[in-house]
Amino acid sequence: MSLSLAADRDFTSWAQEVRDSGCGTGPHSQAYYDSAQQQSRNTADAKGVFLETWNPVAARYGLRARSSNDI
Repeated sequence: MSLSLAADRDFTSWAQEVRDSGCGTGPHSQAYYDSAQQQSRNTADAKGVFLETWNPVAARYGLRARSSNDI
């Protein structure tokens, strides 16, 4: 959850800076964007690890398997 929140915060900072610069780029916009992208990759990796554990357990107990879009 914290990885996803960090990505959201960086994307928000990036979007606010782009908006504030008239849809151009501000001094930090690329750094915010790059950080947000990295956090998104980290989030995807963490989701994958969770799903590798969850889905076999779910199958064993008759629960629904999940995808990264579900979490």
